[in-house]
Amino acid sequence: MIFSHSRIECFNECPRKFRYRYIDKVVIEDFDTVERYMGRKVHEALEYLYKKAMYGDAPDIDDIVRHYNSIWSEGIGDNVMVVNDGATHDDYRILGERCIADYFEKHAPFDSVKTIATELLVRTDLKNDGNYRLVGYIDRVDRVGDGVYEIHDYKTSSKVLSQNKADDDRQLTIYEMGLRTLYNDVHDVEYVWHYLAHGKEIRSKRDVKDIEAHKREIIDSIHRIEEAIVEGWYPAVKTPKCMWCEYQSICSKSNDEETKQTRVGDYIY
Repeated sequence: MIFSHSRIECFNECPRKFRYRYIDKVVIEDFDTVERYMGRKVHEALEYLYKKAMYGDAPDIDDIVRHYNSIWSEGIGDNVMVVNDGATHDDYRILGERCIADYFEKHAPFDSVKTIATELLVRTDLKNDGNYRLVGYIDRVDRVGDGVYEIHDYKTSSKVLSQNKADDDRQLTIYEMGLRTLYNDVHDVEYVWHYLAHGKEIRSKRDVKDIEAHKREIIDSIHRIEEAIVEGWYPAVKTPKCMWCEYQSICSKSNDEETKQTRVGDYIY
C-alpha cells in the first residue's frame, strides 16, 4: 500500500472509516459537506491565480472572483450538506469569496517570489526499500533563492494551528521529504500555512533531527495500520466529526446489526 498523510490520519481518527475508504473502497455517491466543498473551490481559485502568475499574467481580483463563483456553481446542490444550523450554501460561498479577496489584497501583485509549481505531486520512500512509500500534493511551491524553497498550504478551516502544533506537524514534513526527493538542490525549506478565513500565516522549519523523528513516527503509524489490516481490526471511533462523515449511515447500520458489542472508551468493537 502507498501511504499519505491523509491515509494515516484517517486511520488515527477512525479505523473503521479507514476500512470503508481504503480497504473496502466504499463509494458514497453524491455526498459532500459544504465546508469541504468551499475549501476545494478556494484552493482551485488560488491555483488558477498562481498558474497565471507563473507566466506573468496574474489576474485581477474581479477575474479571480468570477472564476471562483463559476466553479462554485458547477457542483453545488442538495448533495452538498450543510451541518451548521441556520447556515446556507450561499453563506459559505460568500465566506470563500472573502477568503480569496483578503488573500489577494495581502499578496498582490504576486511578482516578489518565483512560484515553480501548484498542486505538486511528490513521492518519497522512507527506507528506500519500497515498503514505506508516501505521496502527497503540495498546494504551492516557491523558490525564494538558490536551493531555498517554501511549501505553502492553504487552510479554510475556522481553527488556526498553534505555533507548537505547526512545529510538530507531520504533513508538511512529508511534503519536504518529497520535495527533496524531487529536486536535488534543496538545502533549506520553510513551511507556510495560510489560514484564509483569519488572514493569518504560520511559519515553521525542520532540522535533520526533526525530520528523522517524524520518519520514525510515520513508520510506527504504518506498522499499526499494517497490523490492523492483517488482524481485520477496524473499530469505530465516535466523535463530533461523525456528523461530517460520508460513511455515517452504513457505520450506524453496522453497529445496530452487531448484537454483541463491547464499548471501551471511544471505541466500538
